[in-house]
Amino acid sequence: MSSKPHALANQMTTKRANFWREYFYFFMSLLIAATVVYGFSHTIDHNLIHPSPLPPLVLYIHAIVFPAWVLFFILQPTLVRSHNVHIYPAHTWIVDQFLELARC
Repeated sequence: MSSKPHALANQMTTKRANFWREYFYFFMSLLIAATVVYGFSHTIDHNLIHPSPLPPLVLYIHAIVFPAWVLFFILQPTLVRSHNVHIYPAHTWIVDQFLELARC
């Protein structure tokens, strides 16, 4: 008689664990992206878009490459979660090109 409540609790725990096992990396990538957007939102207008002295060109390049990297960071768990891993080699080639550009 007492096995039914335990079986229901185990089933709910298993469902919750499976949910986090399947979506953990996707949610963490979104959380990191949201943290980055929140952190830079306080300074980007005053320091990059409307600066009083013009910043160096490398700062503008960084402002383009870094958000692209964050988008690729979100794309990776999305590809895995949607079972589109066959797209991954093209994705890594693009990331490699960004890294080569950043090394210049």
